[in-house]
Amino acid sequence: MNTNSKISPAFEPFLAESGPNDKREAIVIYRSQTNESTHVRGRLRELQMRLNYVKERASLQKPVQDTLFDDYKKASLQSGKQLEFKTIGSSALPIASVEVTRVTLNALAEQPNVVAVLPNQKIQLIQPKAVNYSKLMSQEQKSGLTWGLKELDIPKLWETTTGQNINVAVLDTGVYGDHPVLKGRVKDFIIIDPLGRRITAKPVFDSGQHGTHVCGTIAGGRTPEGISIGVAPESNLYVAGVLVGDATLKTLMEGISWAVEKGADIINMSLGFSYYEPLFTQIFEILIDQYSILPVVA
Repeated sequence: MNTNSKISPAFEPFLAESGPNDKREAIVIYRSQTNESTHVRGRLRELQMRLNYVKERASLQKPVQDTLFDDYKKASLQSGKQLEFKTIGSSALPIASVEVTRVTLNALAEQPNVVAVLPNQKIQLIQPKAVNYSKLMSQEQKSGLTWGLKELDIPKLWETTTGQNINVAVLDTGVYGDHPVLKGRVKDFIIIDPLGRRITAKPVFDSGQHGTHVCGTIAGGRTPEGISIGVAPESNLYVAGVLVGDATLKTLMEGISWAVEKGADIINMSLGFSYYEPLFTQIFEILIDQYSILPVVA
């Protein structure tokens, strides 16, 4: 693979005001070690089987990561800088956080196991437009369904499944777990702070309102007025508050790693960047090809 094709085009503005040796944080995606005896295609239905597979993947990828770290450390020392290289999560994903400079960025991309290097830029909510709900609310009261469920013909889907035993990870602003339509649905919760640290918090909370709205759309039951709001009302929610404070790509990667480690079948991300990142497709390929996880993004 050409070195330039491994480096995100977003690095040019990201490094625009930096000197040749100024440190900047980046995310590196490296080539995953494969082992046909443990590589499983198709959905892993049993949770324990899935979690064991995650651990096997992590143990396979650790030596690749260690070699990459050592090689990059030597290259960075030649430039006169000691640059940090940190694992993300349990190494279940072939992704790490790394410091780069203008000088060392190419040296990192030249490592044979490197697939892509992305700048650690900010992530943000995709803001919906405000609409007048009065007419919709009247229609929903009559049908007993939200507009979205009706348009998608979700009652027909419920004849087959309502989401039993499906684990959906929601990476957003958090969730108000005591909301009556989400009773019993939030199985685990964590906050990822702007430094990428995992923080356990009880009671579960929403730093805004967006995460609770998304969780309701995915797994909400009925409102006190009898209106069904969730597509899969019997699914399990695993919620990571990744949009708390100055959230970045590193925060998101830690949340994705946590979701994989928890055995998610689906990862929902209603968020984005202020620019188009072509290399982010590498993350989707890892989730789909290595773990049979469906990523859903707005």
